[in-house]
Amino acid sequence: MSQILTCVRLALLIAMLGTLSACVAPAHMVPDQALLPSVSPDSPFREAIAISKVGGGEKMGFLLISKVSSDDLQEALRLSLKQYGFLGTPDLAAPFRLEVFLIELIQPAGGFTMIVYSVIRYRLTRSSDDQMVYDDIITASDRATMDDSLLGHQRMKIATERAIRANIVAFLEHLHSLDIPPSPIQ
Repeated sequence: MSQILTCVRLALLIAMLGTLSACVAPAHMVPDQALLPSVSPDSPFREAIAISKVGGGEKMGFLLISKVSSDDLQEALRLSLKQYGFLGTPDLAAPFRLEVFLIELIQPAGGFTMIVYSVIRYRLTRSSDDQMVYDDIITASDRATMDDSLLGHQRMKIATERAIRANIVAFLEHLHSLDIPPSPIQ
């Protein structure tokens, strides 16, 4: 009887560890600092963006399918914007407000190479006059192979994190090259 109880406890422990390892980590969705140039001192976005709304994310499902929650996406965006010098300080009214919506996360049903696509809408509004300065839907993808992990759910997690990171990189690249008109309200 004690062997059965020990086996049940071990099975529950393994299931709990598997569940925890399938959760995406916001820090893994933050781009490597070497991927983009640092923000120039005269950029209008330097320490000027506040994240006002993030939506569309889902919590991980019962079947250990990796998902990205809105909170995890928001934290990944906050860390990314901070790292690249775009995040405004919370005690000041930021000149720009960012709204982000995860439209779709396209994941394979299985396979040796997991390719995940992330589709995210970014809307950047100037606070002073509510003018939309950027509104775009970005699709990005990335993959995980057997070299990354032998476990399928772990490969899915890695590919999902990488797809979100690639999407954030594309958005940051757009911010670096965005030329915005001056505000009529000064």
